[in-house]
Formats: sequence, C-alpha cells, structure tokens
Amino acid sequence: MGKYRLDSIARLARQLRFAPIVRRLQQLHAAEDLLLQLKPDQTYSVGAITVAITSYEPKPTDTAMLTGIALQHDLGMLTEEVSESLQLDVKAVTEPVLMIEDVVQRMGVTSKTVQRWRRRGLPAGRYTFADGKRRVGFRLSHVRRFAQGAPAEDRPPVAAALRHQHDVEWLLTRAAELAGRGYWRMLAAERLATTTGIAAPALDLLLTNHGAQIQFAAEPNTQQRRSALDLVDAGGSLAAIATQTALPKFALYRAALDRKLNLAIRKKIQFIDDSMYHQGDAEQAIEQIIAQEPVGIAAATELDRIPRELPPYLRDLYRIPMLSAARERGLFLKYQYLRFRAFQAQQALDPQTSSNRDLRRLKAFHAQARKVRGQVVEANLRLVVSVARKHVRNALQLMELVSEGNLILIRAAASFDVHRGTRFSTYAVYALMRGFARFVPETLQKLSGTIDPTLLVELRDPASSIDLDQAVLRDEVNRLMSQLDERERQVITQRYGLEGSQAPLTCEQLGSLMRVSRQRITQIEQQAMEKLREMAK
Repeated sequence: MGKYRLDSIARLARQLRFAPIVRRLQQLHAAEDLLLQLKPDQTYSVGAITVAITSYEPKPTDTAMLTGIALQHDLGMLTEEVSESLQLDVKAVTEPVLMIEDVVQRMGVTSKTVQRWRRRGLPAGRYTFADGKRRVGFRLSHVRRFAQGAPAEDRPPVAAALRHQHDVEWLLTRAAELAGRGYWRMLAAERLATTTGIAAPALDLLLTNHGAQIQFAAEPNTQQRRSALDLVDAGGSLAAIATQTALPKFALYRAALDRKLNLAIRKKIQFIDDSMYHQGDAEQAIEQIIAQEPVGIAAATELDRIPRELPPYLRDLYRIPMLSAARERGLFLKYQYLRFRAFQAQQALDPQTSSNRDLRRLKAFHAQARKVRGQVVEANLRLVVSVARKHVRNALQLMELVSEGNLILIRAAASFDVHRGTRFSTYAVYALMRGFARFVPETLQKLSGTIDPTLLVELRDPASSIDLDQAVLRDEVNRLMSQLDERERQVITQRYGLEGSQAPLTCEQLGSLMRVSRQRITQIEQQAMEKLREMAK
C-alpha cells in the first residue's frame, strides 16, 4: 500500500484498527466521505480531520495544518487499510462494488485513469469478491460522486461512454426538448443520466461546452423549492403541482427524494453487533439456527392454568406457543442482523446519487426487522397479562395495563442482547415490573382528581398548547368517554366541543338537533358528568 506521508494520519490509522467493528465501520464511511470532499489546493487542520472521522476532539496542542493533496494520498491509504481489517465481503454491501476493470468499462476510461482517480480522492477498499479473492474495489456511489465533483480533466469522457448507443447530437436534441419543458442545465443533465447511465457531471460538461444554443430555464431558488415541497407534502399530485409552480415534474420528484434521503441519513439506527453479520453467509447461518428446532406447542397442562376470569382475547394469548431457546436466539440474531443491514443501507445513501430504490431497500430491512420482532413479542404477550394482573387497581383496569405492558414488551425486545445468555422471558418480566412500578402510581395520581366542565373546556381544542399532564388527562377523558352510552357521549361531545367539533352547542341548539327539550339535554349532561366523576374516582 506504500507509506504514509503524514505522521498524524499514520497514527490515526493505527488507532482505528483497535476500534470495535461497528465503530470502525462508521469511521471508515466518515473517512471515505471526507476524502471525496477534500480540495487538493486547500489546507486542513489535524483537529478538523480527526473530528470528522472519529467525532472525538484531539488535544488542543495538535494544531498542525495539512495540505489537501497530501491528505488525499494518506486518507486513500487509510480507507484501504481499515477496510482490509474489517474483512469486507461484497455480498454484505448494499450497492455494487466495482473492480478496476468494471470502472474502466462503465466510465469509458483507462486503468491508468482509474489509478489517477485513486490518487486524487476516489475512495478504494479491499473486498472479498464472488470468486473468494480479495482485491481493490470501488463502491458505485463513490465512483459517481467522484466523477460529479472532479475537475474537468478528471471527468469521464462522454464520447467513450456514448460509443455504443448514444451520440452527442442525440443528447443535445434531447436536452433542447427538456429545456423547452422548463428544465435548467444541471437538472437536464441529471434527467439524461437516469436514461443513459452516464454520470451527470459528464453530461453537464457536455451541455456546457456544446449546448450554448440551448435556452435552459433559470434554476429555482431555495424559497421556490421550499414552497413546492410544501405542496408535495400536502398530498397534491406532481402533475398538478408542476403546473401550479411552473417546475418540471422531475424537479419536484428530485427535490422530494433529496429531502427523504437527508431524513433517512440523519436517522439514528442502533443494533447489537455480532461478528457473524460481517460474513457473506450470515443470513444462511442465522436461518439454520432458527430452523434447529420447530415452533413449540402449548402444553395441555399449561392450557389448564389459563385464568378463567380473563376475556376471550386475553385467554387466547396463552395458546400462542412459547419459543424454544434455540429459536428465540435465532430470531433475536435475525432481528439485530436486519437492523445491521439497515445501517449498512443507510451508510450507502448519498443525496447526490441514491434513488428511491435505495430508500425502498432501507425501508424493507426496517420492515423485515419489525416483523421478526413481532414474532418474539407475540410469543411473549402472555407475560404482559400475567404481570399486569398483579397491578390491577379499582381505578386502573386490566386492559389499560395490558396496553401499556405491550409497549414495554416491544421496547424490551428492541434492546434485548441475546449474547448475555439470559432468556428473553426473564428480561421481559423484569422490564414489565419496572415499567408498571412507574406507570401505576403516576396514573393513579392523575386519576385522583375529578372530571369537571372546566377541564372539558380546556381540552376541547386538540391543537391548543397544553403541558404533559394535561395531555395525559385528555387521553384519560377520551377513555372515560368511551364508556358512556351513545346519547350521553353525543351530548358531552357537542356541549363542550370535543373530538374535533367546530364549536360547543347550547342546550337549545343541541335539543333541536336531537329533537328533545332543553331540559332533557340538561338532564343527560348532568347524568353523564356524574358517571364521569364516579369512573374517575
């Protein structure tokens, strides 16, 4: 790999080798991202480089300045060294990894050009490919991003990329058509890139050099983009919004996609790592663990112990088979593995090059992980009922406790570490006991007050600014209201403007609406309020 030119980067590379696998993977992605942003003619402080890669502040005395061109060389070596230590397999990467010959064919350049790109900031890594051999590879998103931001002399030649099916005249004709539909130059380049497979920067350079006669539209400013996105959020069709804003549909699509990508990139994904996840056959190995034992069945003696006072829904939970130890371990490994794959998919996202397909891949991993977690939760719902029954109070019903317990169980499943050797049932019971120890006293304290008309007036506007205690009381009022009969609920709702009603009605107005006297409305209201007070007690 050669030798480092900068002692500070050589020290940093040695430090990264001892970081945990997940942390090292994050630092690798940070170094690759930084490498793509470096400018060879600028200088950077050691502190800024260290923070960008590790998120840790260096010693205040470390204030040396490094040149961009030297950093490009050394950070390129660092990324290869760290990737080598991670034993990365292309099967575990969520995007194509190109060998040098693949880059040559796809971008229409020579192998010498690819080597020059590596020296000028194209991140490279060491990967195990399908033939089992380890060699230098380049992530497709990195190649595209480098080509888009590279100086003109380093951009891929358009003529070479077009030699099979497209030519410059066709592209210019197509660009003129797009300009007539309101496209600005870079947007036209991006649109053509989606259909030709040529890097957008290369097409932008072509349009800059050969498209002087094409009258492109002016690029919208930030306020225009924000206004258009607000309309997209409101649920309008892209065609209608394009007509209203005079922006092309593709621009609206790209702007909405960019925002989704930025939100997905910023969202924190947590998982419990396992060295197995970094192997190419991780998925098959986990499925074998799950398949070691079939799903168990509820024993007849266990069914005999189902509490007879439970409603049918809760009794049925005791008939759901508990998981065997091996199957439970396999499901938790699979859940965390899918979270790990989601993390990988997130790290591969790039606002400049990623597509809706990349977002769908990320969402698919999240959905699969939730499904696996649901299997574990469903098999342990009986634990919620068992623990909740011990916390029932006169003012606190079993179903309310079960509802809270289900949320506690879901959070417990998300944080459970199968590597500690404890069965999930033990961990879940402890989490439920601890959760109910907080929930029950807090809820009883809130229910100790009385329900009065003043509270109903305060809570009638769902959009009003209220504190947390009032929000809890509003939810409690809604629960109590559900226990009134239909006529009582209608009177209270209409009299106090609850559940989205436009304005409270007088007794006369409500009597006319319900075709009863004003006195009857007053009686129903008083009766309903008395019920609410009794239930609150």
